[in-house]
Amino acid sequence: MSHSEFGPVGDDETLIRVIISPIHINPKTSLPSPAAFASRDLMERGLSVLRRDYLNDRELKRQGQLLCKDRPERSMQGCMVGSARAVRALRDREDRKAFCVVDDEQPDQPMHATVMRSADQNELAIKELRGELMEIFGYQVAED
Repeated sequence: MSHSEFGPVGDDETLIRVIISPIHINPKTSLPSPAAFASRDLMERGLSVLRRDYLNDRELKRQGQLLCKDRPERSMQGCMVGSARAVRALRDREDRKAFCVVDDEQPDQPMHATVMRSADQNELAIKELRGELMEIFGYQVAED
């Protein structure tokens, strides 16, 4: 069942994880840290992503600004970009599908989707899978 006018997330869709500084950034490397793909999010509520096909660069920047609203110490640092197909292809140690990607429209975010675990993986398994998930998404620094 789909929540937005865009329908279910297709395998060929590109997903964007907005990276917020300083909470998603390793201060030593200035690159995204595992906090950008928090285990707690993956285990409990899912990981928020945006569907690239349904937003232009201007809207992407606006979405990043909304995530930092009322938090002057935060800024959009960049994005990590991966395919729904690659996310859905990940398997856990028991060879179960690791993640689903679902359409999940939010207020002022009709292009929102959620990456959520597909099975009852424990925290250790999710931490292992998080590393694989991060490899799927490549990092792009935001341009002013």
